[in-house]
Amino acid sequence: MTNVKLSDNSPLILALIFLAIALMIAFVWSMATGAVTIPFTEVTHVVLNKIGLTNYYLDENSDLVINELRMPRAILAMCVGAGLSVAGASLQGLFRNPLTDPALIGLSSGATLGAVGVIVLGGAFFHLVDTTLREYLMEVAAFTGGAISTFVSYRLATRGGQTSVSMLLLSGIAINALTGAIYGVLLFMATDSQLRSISFWQLGSMAGATWENLTATIVFLVPSTLALLLFGNKLNLLALGEKEAYYLGVNVQSFKKYLVILICIAVGSAVANSGIIAFMGLLVPHIIRLIVGHNYKAILPASLLGGALLLLVADTLARTIISPAELPIGIITTGLGGPFFLWLLLKGRKEEQL
Repeated sequence: MTNVKLSDNSPLILALIFLAIALMIAFVWSMATGAVTIPFTEVTHVVLNKIGLTNYYLDENSDLVINELRMPRAILAMCVGAGLSVAGASLQGLFRNPLTDPALIGLSSGATLGAVGVIVLGGAFFHLVDTTLREYLMEVAAFTGGAISTFVSYRLATRGGQTSVSMLLLSGIAINALTGAIYGVLLFMATDSQLRSISFWQLGSMAGATWENLTATIVFLVPSTLALLLFGNKLNLLALGEKEAYYLGVNVQSFKKYLVILICIAVGSAVANSGIIAFMGLLVPHIIRLIVGHNYKAILPASLLGGALLLLVADTLARTIISPAELPIGIITTGLGGPFFLWLLLKGRKEEQL
């Protein structure tokens, strides 16, 4: 049985304060750092001007670099990091397994297939879509792909009104194989320029961030991420077991369904805008769990801030390490997540030997 600590809120409060302060510092650092270095004071003035608190005159070049290039990119990184981390933590609560990741139930592969389908085939259908809706096409395709693959996995795992978590996992493996085959066909059909776009997109990047596609992200990603924060108490009850949660007043089947839908929206919209960001849904909740314990009312909000912080720092490093060139952000998150995952495995192995 999972140990859920509910009484002491001090670790959570301290963690949230620390993460919030670190996130603000990282945001200012991200605005100031790059091929063009901008003083912190100017960054502060740009941010205050943007939110309407001041009307300070700034150098035109600095204003352009921050407002049009760095700020939408930083906000996108924070939104995607928060969404992937909260979705990963929620999915771990659903499976009652801290090693669960959105990829395991076919969600990531389905969203990837939808987004790649737009890259390869989208040009043939653009004339059928209203101009104002084209900015949302990638998000809709990624969400639809993730939702369909997750729905199929969910239906295969449900019998007699009851959903087996182990069957959901096995169904996800089968869906991953099927979507992988279709993905291979799309790669075969793609042109050289489309292949380059897909290759870069597979490794993840915030380079295409603009205020327009940031708006598209906020419409889908932010509400679903915030809604997941409301399920912390139910995830705590589910950690006790499905029967126990039912007797404590949780409609388990309905809860699972709504949780999976919200996770689909969050991951699908994140994947559509940034590509595949490996290990975010696994790495951040684990680190947060080590700090605040196993209470999902603490894990979810702390994962939101922690995910936003980690991906913002990773994106800033991605565009500055080999400036003026840029590293795909997925390389950095994989470089962090791979060793951390190995450490978890070694730690678990030592605990089994004791």
